[in-house]
Amino acid sequence: MYPLSDPPFVKQCRQMFLDNGLVLLPKFVRKPALQEMVSEARAQCHDAWVCDSLHDVHLRTTPPFDGPTGKTTVGSVAYDRLSPHGALVNLYSSDELTKFVAAVCCGVDRPLYRLADPLGACSVNVFAPGQGHFWHYDESPFTTTLMLQPASSGGAFEVAQVGDGLHCGEELAPVPTEDKPKGNGPVKLTFEPGTLSIFGGSSSLHRVTENTGDDSRLVAVLCFSETAGKVNSEAVRELFWGRNA
Repeated sequence: MYPLSDPPFVKQCRQMFLDNGLVLLPKFVRKPALQEMVSEARAQCHDAWVCDSLHDVHLRTTPPFDGPTGKTTVGSVAYDRLSPHGALVNLYSSDELTKFVAAVCCGVDRPLYRLADPLGACSVNVFAPGQGHFWHYDESPFTTTLMLQPASSGGAFEVAQVGDGLHCGEELAPVPTEDKPKGNGPVKLTFEPGTLSIFGGSSSLHRVTENTGDDSRLVAVLCFSETAGKVNSEAVRELFWGRNA
């Protein structure tokens, strides 16, 4: 386990986030806990709501679009389908983890709260074979994920570069294409099982390439907010879980 309450370690991670918009912590959870999380996610895959959407980089699904559009197909297992006593929800409910994410993303003295959304507080993205996520910016200023099961082929997480870095701040990156690569080209990030990622997704253009393997790519999404009691909009709930409650 990482020393999440150790000031030098927290400071180091904070600086990484400020410099690159990204913190990766491999082997964040021990193997028995990871195996339990994967087993639960696999058991709930049948209950994942599949989002099949055409959108632009700002996730707009209706015109006028801002730049090129692409297709996203991904399933999501809602928070209320996960066991309240399971390893994944126990991790998400950890005050130590919440304080660590707050210190990395917002600063040591800034509070952070777990989302109050009954569907989207903590969910599992299920990229079945043939599914992927088009280039986009996240609505949230940061995203915390835990890789449960990578795809055996494809399913790569890619970030478009601006200049020499990944974190573009106020400058929006152009969408890379096969025939017209932009800048230095996208960076492919490798996530082994059990890797915790804290990512500045609202200021870094990114995608998940098509899963060309034989099994699903499973990623837990842990949501936090600087506002207590925060929930997703009804439109977001309908898009990703097909319901509002």
